[in-house]
Amino acid sequence: MNGFTTTPDRDESAWRRVGDTRACPGFTLVELMMAMAVSSILLVMLASMLESSLNAYTGQQRRSSASVESRAGLEILRADLRSYCAMPDDPESTGDDLAPRFLHVSSETELGSDRIAFLRRSRMAGASIVSSAADQGSLVLVAYAVGYTPDAGGRSSQKLYRRQYTTEETYVKLRDHLQLGSSLISNEEWKLLANPSSAATNAAAAGATAVVSVSEPIVFQVIQFKVKPLVALLAEANDPQSLNGVASLAENALWPVERRPAAVDILLRVTNRSTAAKLDSEADWRGEGKFQTMLLGRPVTPENYEDDPEVETQQLRIHLPRF
Repeated sequence: MNGFTTTPDRDESAWRRVGDTRACPGFTLVELMMAMAVSSILLVMLASMLESSLNAYTGQQRRSSASVESRAGLEILRADLRSYCAMPDDPESTGDDLAPRFLHVSSETELGSDRIAFLRRSRMAGASIVSSAADQGSLVLVAYAVGYTPDAGGRSSQKLYRRQYTTEETYVKLRDHLQLGSSLISNEEWKLLANPSSAATNAAAAGATAVVSVSEPIVFQVIQFKVKPLVALLAEANDPQSLNGVASLAENALWPVERRPAAVDILLRVTNRSTAAKLDSEADWRGEGKFQTMLLGRPVTPENYEDDPEVETQQLRIHLPRF
């Protein structure tokens, strides 16, 4: 209309031609295959990194659960031993003629667990200093033993049980021990201590109405509980009968109940929930079953605890109060 005509650009019109290959730009088959290969490599690397992170997190959680479990139980035992009280034969006497009443029962096998019982002040907390006889409170007998007992869901596991006898029970036991020479804790009592459900059943069947103490689990998923009373702290590090400067009784010797240890070495081994779910028998829990290498390492080394990835091992030395 104005005398001018507009001619479309040649290249632009060419792009608009139907059927022209330049109208549908894209990747060749080789380029697609290269891109897929690179993407696959990146995905595999990311998946591997994610799996490593998850495994590390899971392993840390498993170790953490076992560590928390064992440390909580050791704190209870530590508080009991720091409140330990040696009972004198003569109330007017002090010094080395005390009758401490420390009972230690060693396991019959290398992989078994020990049992201990001792007197403690019932109202003395931790390492508090007692200023007078009135502050000491009543003496109570405390006992520890490992038992293989049922759990919820029909399974069973090993647990460390603690029983604190009442003051009345403690008085009767000490009286019979001093006058009649009877044991502080009989074999039957040890069995009931490590199996409180049977003890409750027996008490109910007998129709007992008196208040009696009962044992309770303080550590779950226990593999082993070992105790070593130590005679004295030594200055001579080269003493052939010493261990790190601490003398101990001969191997397999029974600890005399009248002797007060200078210190006590505690060994507590606890596994995690994942491993505990695989253990089917009491032998498995002691490391004598089909999961032996899992609990004791490969090769099997009961005395070496550093190669046991599925077991948390806590060792503790507690110095007992002098009086």
